[in-house]
Amino acid sequence: MDPNTGRRDLEKLTWSRPKDLEDILGVIAVNHETLDREYLDQWTEELGLTEELAAAWNLATERS
Repeated sequence: MDPNTGRRDLEKLTWSRPKDLEDILGVIAVNHETLDREYLDQWTEELGLTEELAAAWNLATERS
């Protein structure tokens, strides 16, 4: 994954538009078994979004 793309996508966790949250939840719900969680955790830690990713991951995987 391109680091800049990953960062932009993860920054959607901080934006207040409902569409951004739905995008994140959709990607996680469909791909959670194949996503590189270690890579995502690294970026969310760097961006200060660890709790936001954890909450989105839990919500998305409950849906699927």
